[in-house]
Amino acid sequence: MKSSSKKWNKKEVNHEWKNIKSTMLESAEEISKTQEKHIRNKWWDEECKETISKKNIARKKCLQKRTRANQEQYTQARKEVNKICKEKKKQWLNNRIKTNRRST
Repeated sequence: MKSSSKKWNKKEVNHEWKNIKSTMLESAEEISKTQEKHIRNKWWDEECKETISKKNIARKKCLQKRTRANQEQYTQARKEVNKICKEKKKQWLNNRIKTNRRST
């Protein structure tokens, strides 16, 4: 049996690798462009993100050492998050209603 394997020299291997690499990168770039991140909550902002982060820290602290003080901090942090996020959403909805009324 004769083997029909071709012996590759270093330049040919590098050239083939560059072709494969560029094709894969182009495909990945094309796919990632078509899958844009969808923003679900337009009312969401940095303030909401920060308060939720603080709440999560308080929760971890409460889970690690369950004292009344830690539990109270976590409860207060939850209330603050709910208050801020509800207010942001309410403002956003009111602004949206106003713009819709103006346009009609």
